[in-house]
Amino acid sequence: MNLLLFLFAALAAPVWAANGELDQANKLYEASKFAEAAAEYQALAAADPLDPAAHYNLGNAYFRLGGAGDLARAIASYQRAFALSPRDPDVRHNLDFALRRAGETLVPTGMPSTAFVLFHLLSRTELAALHWLGLWALLLLGSAALFREGWRRRLQPWLLWAGIFWAAAGGWWALLAWTDIQAPGVVLTGDAEVRSGPGLNFPVSFKTPEGRRVSVLDEKEGWLEIGVLKEGLRGWLPADQVERI
Repeated sequence: MNLLLFLFAALAAPVWAANGELDQANKLYEASKFAEAAAEYQALAAADPLDPAAHYNLGNAYFRLGGAGDLARAIASYQRAFALSPRDPDVRHNLDFALRRAGETLVPTGMPSTAFVLFHLLSRTELAALHWLGLWALLLLGSAALFREGWRRRLQPWLLWAGIFWAAAGGWWALLAWTDIQAPGVVLTGDAEVRSGPGLNFPVSFKTPEGRRVSVLDEKEGWLEIGVLKEGLRGWLPADQVERI
């Protein structure tokens, strides 16, 4: 009995500790101590990178800080939360609100918001799980039909639906991966000078504002080649001016 109690306490301790840290972070946030709250939320997000709430709370703290680079860090945090929990309306709202501050929108121009929400109803992780679930169902049903001749006729409709489910989940997963930002990042500095090559000796091609989402295309000697999503431009920025997601 003592051993069981010890094991229960050992397992429960990290949960209690995490809850205590979350309560402390929330109290700091409610007291408008946003820098301290951000540090606490950052620790929680680092401890559990797959917790969308940790990234969401961190984004809120950065947004309220309002200092140089904080809008970009808020967008990066909201983007991580959105990737993990795309159905959460609060995450979507705050990400879109922050993006509008940076001159972007979450929903692409010309796309109905309802269509965007439906397309992002499931995360890539959830779609991947459904895809593999459909494949295993198809394989198991196919094996049963192959080795049990009397079951073939009865299993045909189930095989058909399993195949449709597998193909639909896989197609949705692939389409979402294809349309998502590849190697995403966010520009941390305002009026960042994007150069034509990886070095200060290259001329400035254009400037981009803080919070602009980019795709990291290449990396060389402390510089990142980026593609700016909204304008469709590309160039090089110092790596410390981009928050990689």
